[in-house]
Amino acid sequence: MKHTFTVQKPDTLYAFLQNALPQTTLSFIKAQCKKGETRVNGAKTKQNAPLAAGDTVEIFLPQNAALPPIKTVFEDDTILIADKPPHMESETQLPAVLRKTRGLQTYAVHRLDVNTTGLLILAKTTAARDALIAAFAAGQVHKTYAARVFGCPPKPRGEWRAYLAKNARTAYCTVTDTPQKGSREIVTRYEVAAKGEQSLLWLHPVTGRTHQLRAQTAHAGIPIVGDDKYGNRAKNRAAGAKRQLLRAVALRFGTLTGVVKHLSGQTFAVPTGEELLQGAEIKLTYAPE
Repeated sequence: MKHTFTVQKPDTLYAFLQNALPQTTLSFIKAQCKKGETRVNGAKTKQNAPLAAGDTVEIFLPQNAALPPIKTVFEDDTILIADKPPHMESETQLPAVLRKTRGLQTYAVHRLDVNTTGLLILAKTTAARDALIAAFAAGQVHKTYAARVFGCPPKPRGEWRAYLAKNARTAYCTVTDTPQKGSREIVTRYEVAAKGEQSLLWLHPVTGRTHQLRAQTAHAGIPIVGDDKYGNRAKNRAAGAKRQLLRAVALRFGTLTGVVKHLSGQTFAVPTGEELLQGAEIKLTYAPE
């Protein structure tokens, strides 16, 4: 099926199509481009080309290009907590899907990486958005992730402290044990849930930096299975992992204010998922303390 769009303002091809087609994944859009299924002003385009206002963009999509439905974990008049699927951008694409499928306007207040799954909070009003952003800044939203990693920490539980610097051009984060120019401190607490050549960890980020969990586990010598950016691509492929096995499984609200005050002290959790638990000797869902 051919879809045709007119560009309204300067953009790039990938970003434009991701916003124009919220029912498809970014990885799928890239694959269609590489296969020659996109055209800009009638010319076949396989790269992430720059777009100008007035350009015509065409893309050919098969009928089965739709994303899975968004699972709602909790919803009231102020917020929606979704169980984000993989291959979906959380700040613009997921809200766009909710807008298209439910006519629901939502605002992202935090983010998960495209291939990280699990609990994502969206505000339904600007007042709720502002209150939640303030709660994150004040450390009143506590998150727990499940991560399948290569190897295992030497201790059953502990805390990692390091420093992270992000390269704005490459979007790659470097972790060091001592402060470097442009770096910021990162702190993550961990618990070992299942131990083996591949282990399952509960990760509790104290700070919330870009790629913190992925970069910090790799720095600790136990990269997340399937994470090609900070781990070993060949090892990931040998393990049959095509994306990072990282999932936001629980969140707890501390003391909230404003229109979301009624959510203070509440906890939400989702199952860890078979993909992370496969082969482990346990079958569990994180039970927040």
